[in-house]
Amino acid sequence: LVMHSDGVADRWRLEDYPGLAERSPLVVAATLLRDAGVRRDDACVLVARSWT
Repeated sequence: LVMHSDGVADRWRLEDYPGLAERSPLVVAATLLRDAGVRRDDACVLVARSWT
């Protein structure tokens, strides 16, 4: 599950980041914030992953 505020562009696709889905949620959130963040004052990303 990936959720983000409107400070992050919604035109990113997980397919554009090979192997990112297997990384930790922290790495996924940081990567999306770095690459898709458009407004630094209102940008947040939440990534949750099931371990089952």
